[in-house]
Amino acid sequence: MNMKQAAELLSQEGISTILKHNVLQEEPRPYESYYQLKKSEEKWLYGLFMVERQNNPYLKVRKEFNAEEEGAKYFFIDRLSSHYFLKYIQEFISQHPEVDIYSDTFDEEELQRAMSLLAIPPYYLAKGETKGKNKAIRLDKKDDNHTVISFLNDEGECVKSTLPIENESLLFFAFTTIYKLYLFEKRLSPLLELHHLRDEFTDDDIYLFF
Repeated sequence: MNMKQAAELLSQEGISTILKHNVLQEEPRPYESYYQLKKSEEKWLYGLFMVERQNNPYLKVRKEFNAEEEGAKYFFIDRLSSHYFLKYIQEFISQHPEVDIYSDTFDEEELQRAMSLLAIPPYYLAKGETKGKNKAIRLDKKDDNHTVISFLNDEGECVKSTLPIENESLLFFAFTTIYKLYLFEKRLSPLLELHHLRDEFTDDDIYLFF
């Protein structure tokens, strides 16, 4: 994926960007900071262009890449993940106050209820060890107070896991991770396939999307 492809696909998903002179950035709003990918000598730098309360705006670098394709893919994943959170996850939460995701009463039963409302198949939440036929999220208890969220590939193998999360916050993060995986598989993956880009995205890239 190059910067032009990233810009075109983001536009299709409702994210306005500007691409010119080896710089790809979000379309800025007045006096607000925005994310940018730019070439600097032999590196591609990605970060937040600091505008708010700055007399001298500057790029606060978060990542460096050796190739345009690496930087463009990261820009695409990072910006789309943030957009999907606001457009789909936050919208669901606001439209379904009966599923109080932020409360202490949001348990695994309520998580499954939220998945059902979104028509997310139950297998997106793996139970124990699995041979795997599809990508899924698994909750692995570490102690009485902490659990990690693991991303499983199509073979049931653990791709990556989070650091231990306190149980009181766990199911909110589990919900957002499961929903983003579902969005990647059902919405984003077909779009990438249409543009012959799906094979460029690895399981590690999907994990970044969460």
